[in-house]
Amino acid sequence: MPNFCTVQIPISISSFSEFMEAPEVRSKSSRPIKRNSAQLPSLQVSDNSSSTKTSPRYLDPTISSSNLATKTKSPRFSDHGLYASSSSLIIRAPKERNSPRFSDHGLPVHKLSEEKNLSRFSEFESEIFRLENELENVKNQLVSSEISKKKAQKDAEESRKQLIAMYEKIDESQNRVSESPALVSALDEIESLKAQLKLAAESEAEWNKKSQSNQKEIKEMRAKLEETCSILEEIQRKMSEAKRSEAQSKESADEKLMQLERAKLMVDALKTDGCETTKSYDIIASELEESRARAAFLEELVSELKASVQLARSQREFERAEKRLDEEVDAASIKLEVQGLKSALEAAGIRCNDELIRREEDARSALDFVEAVKSGSEQRQDELEAEILSSRDEINQLTANLLDMEAKLQGIRWENAGLMKELDAASENREQRLESELSGVKNGVGALRARLAKREADLENAAVENESLKSDIRRRGEEEAERADRLREEVEKTNRKVVAVIERLEMAERENLEMEGELRRLRVQSEQWRKAAEVAASILSAGGGQHRQFGQQAVGRTGSMDGGGGFSPPARRRMSSSYGDDETTPKKRNGNLLRKLGLSWKK
Repeated sequence: MPNFCTVQIPISISSFSEFMEAPEVRSKSSRPIKRNSAQLPSLQVSDNSSSTKTSPRYLDPTISSSNLATKTKSPRFSDHGLYASSSSLIIRAPKERNSPRFSDHGLPVHKLSEEKNLSRFSEFESEIFRLENELENVKNQLVSSEISKKKAQKDAEESRKQLIAMYEKIDESQNRVSESPALVSALDEIESLKAQLKLAAESEAEWNKKSQSNQKEIKEMRAKLEETCSILEEIQRKMSEAKRSEAQSKESADEKLMQLERAKLMVDALKTDGCETTKSYDIIASELEESRARAAFLEELVSELKASVQLARSQREFERAEKRLDEEVDAASIKLEVQGLKSALEAAGIRCNDELIRREEDARSALDFVEAVKSGSEQRQDELEAEILSSRDEINQLTANLLDMEAKLQGIRWENAGLMKELDAASENREQRLESELSGVKNGVGALRARLAKREADLENAAVENESLKSDIRRRGEEEAERADRLREEVEKTNRKVVAVIERLEMAERENLEMEGELRRLRVQSEQWRKAAEVAASILSAGGGQHRQFGQQAVGRTGSMDGGGGFSPPARRRMSSSYGDDETTPKKRNGNLLRKLGLSWKK
């Protein structure tokens, strides 16, 4: 027998398929569920790929809570574009170094409250992530139940088809063998099976009612799940907006800080350039002093050289005088001394000339160097004076800009303080709302879990009952299949017997028709024989001569009956058997005559 009660499982879980096939659930795979943002004013965690929304809007499990917390470290400060982070505003004016609102490292005093708020946000985000994981697990369970429901539906359709085929076969066999007495018990069994099928249909109707009630409950659960999903999406959206605003404020504050740092670096560079220029100017001035001292030394050296030249000239005149004296004094002793003195004087003169030439060259090169140094120093001094003037102008402009930026920064700090107070109050209110919402979500999830556990227990019980019914139906189906095989064999045997009996009846009918024809012929023949007997009796009573003449004529008329006409061999045998005893009697000739008369009458 086919498995015709497997429809009980899909009926009990058909509501899961409707939940999965609902347009609201199918739309989650292509677009996020849009809910009224005024229902739950809470934060919302933004997805990393917010531009391509092709998957259900849940938290990405790869995003850890620490990564989410790092994205929420910059609060939103104002609406006119000026944003600053409380941890990144480190620039301090010289007048505010001893301000009580900033520590030695430039960190604000309300940093601890901000870190506390961020830790609470990270805890809320982890809680939301855990709830969304639980929702995904519920969705996976619904998908598995949908798969089992489809499989059970396929089994039910196959069993129904098999039942229909079985009913058709049973009806055909019932129509064929309804008159056979050997199959009355089989028909009774079939009626009992039909009663069992009716009971199974009634149980199926009960299961349908139960499935409808389960479907209603599952619809309620689905509505609650949608509400929780909308709550989570609203929280995620608000959290993403807060993070986005904090990121924008942090970026703008970082830009302002970078501009201030660049201005400070430029001022420091200009100060270092001014110090370097003053140092280089001092070095050049010292070099000029040294060059002046050297020029003075060279001038003194030139004057000394001039004096030595004059001395050399005086020595030459002295030599000339000595020559004159030599001529007067003794030539022998003085000549030797004069020659030695001459040689010494010549060597001294050569050395003096060389030294004089060298010193003149040194003086010329020193004068040229001094003139070049003077011209270069004057040009460099002019350039340095121009650079110092331009750098002074730039320094004045940068100091003015710095003062403006410090004034703006002071305003931003005061605004930041007010916004931080507002943010603390808003964060406290938000935390309270989130705690209340999380408690409600937890309660809803607990109720959903309890209902899901109850439905799973009902489903398991239904599966056990279905398995037992399947085993009973298989056993009964096997028994009915065996009975049907036996009935089929008996029906085939009876059909063969009926065919043989019908053939025999047809043969008997043909024989009966033949016998009826023969009987009709025999009746006609008997009537003819009676009339012929009456004629023969009248002839016999009339006379012998006429009888003989009439017999010859009759023989002449019936002479050709033995060739093809006349009676058939069976009739001839019957006639011979009926008149066989008369041939031995004295009236043999009269019997032959009567036979011939009957033959002629028949012809």
